[in-house]
Amino acid sequence: MLIAVIGILIKYFGYTNLIAGYDPDAVTNEDALAAFVGNRVLAVALLTVAVGGVEYISTGDGTPWHWYAYGALVAVIAA
Repeated sequence: MLIAVIGILIKYFGYTNLIAGYDPDAVTNEDALAAFVGNRVLAVALLTVAVGGVEYISTGDGTPWHWYAYGALVAVIAA
């Protein structure tokens, strides 16, 4: 939930100061940056909820495959 709130604050309210390493002097289009980063953060939030749902309904066979997929997808989203 916190991840989604941060994504909403960045994307819809322009809180670009929440972006790690943000330098206002180096950014030429702050709105585009907020939309880009906000979309990525919201995607990670959605993915986190999805993995939580899979964890909830999983049979518990001992294979944490969904966490491996989660880590790989977060790495792809962040790249």
